[in-house]
Amino acid sequence: MESNEVISVIVPIFNAAETIHKCFASIQAQTYSNLEIILVDDGSVDNSGAICDEFSLVDDRVRVIHKKNGGVSSARNAGIDLATGELIMFVDADDWLAPNLCAALLSTMKDTDLVIGGYTQVTLGATTKLCLDAAHFPLHDQIGLYFDDLYRRNLLNCPFAKLYRRDMIATQRYSVSVALGEDFLFNLEYIQKCGLIAIADTGWYYYNCMNANAATKKLRDTDIEQVIELYRAGKRFKETYCKNTHQSNALEERLCLNGIGLMQLLFYSRKRNAEKQQIAKRLLSSTEFLEACNLVRGLPLKYALPRKLCSIQSIKGLQLFFGLKKRMQWFRKAMS
Repeated sequence: MESNEVISVIVPIFNAAETIHKCFASIQAQTYSNLEIILVDDGSVDNSGAICDEFSLVDDRVRVIHKKNGGVSSARNAGIDLATGELIMFVDADDWLAPNLCAALLSTMKDTDLVIGGYTQVTLGATTKLCLDAAHFPLHDQIGLYFDDLYRRNLLNCPFAKLYRRDMIATQRYSVSVALGEDFLFNLEYIQKCGLIAIADTGWYYYNCMNANAATKKLRDTDIEQVIELYRAGKRFKETYCKNTHQSNALEERLCLNGIGLMQLLFYSRKRNAEKQQIAKRLLSSTEFLEACNLVRGLPLKYALPRKLCSIQSIKGLQLFFGLKKRMQWFRKAMS
């Protein structure tokens, strides 16, 4: 691929005044400079919008969109609508990039339709690099060899650290009706249009997991049904494109862990006890979730007991387990 290809870097922004400076600086400092930087202010109520406007004054590659709040999918869609680059890359406003990320992804692109890069997960006091060895492979022949490893490392499930072709995205957009796993659904739809896919063995996208106010910390009314639908979408994809390859339990493992996570959010919440039990029944009545909990083994100890409680549909047991866990966390925090 020629070095003059324009990469449209789309950054959805909502109340990110504390993090956007670091994010933008890391994009601005890319060694590959032929960028179109699209900052989408999704109805921020802090001064994020004004900061974006300031960025546009100091860098003529910046284009700013101010829109009514519609969620991250709506913001990414607005960025896609405005983009003019041959390639598209998504960056979250509280993350940051190593200076050579764009150059590395571009050098891997060549004649492929999608580059999947790795990333480094940043938590308080620790970093974890999640990536796979470099590879190029045709979708229909070899995706099954990589699917489970990509999925387990969240490389199929996220939009970042990737290069997409704008002409292949075409009219495809993120679903604004899905609040959980919309990135996974977008990627599965896009991958089905690909011929050749590349994996870049980089961990130069830094994924910030230190935001205590992240939207994923709250249980939404549709989350239970959506984790089931994400599992089904993954199963449909594997049944179509991953035939005659080793089949593992990656999807079942994620469904089990997602369900346990939702149960924790539920029983940590301030909802009334009757409402908690009613919501828990919605998940524990799912045949697919119960099958996943019974199938998956070898989980870390902190998941082993709630997995078992889910598999036997013990709502009282789950409520007791997470109640004790919450008290222990509070006690440790009070003593620190």
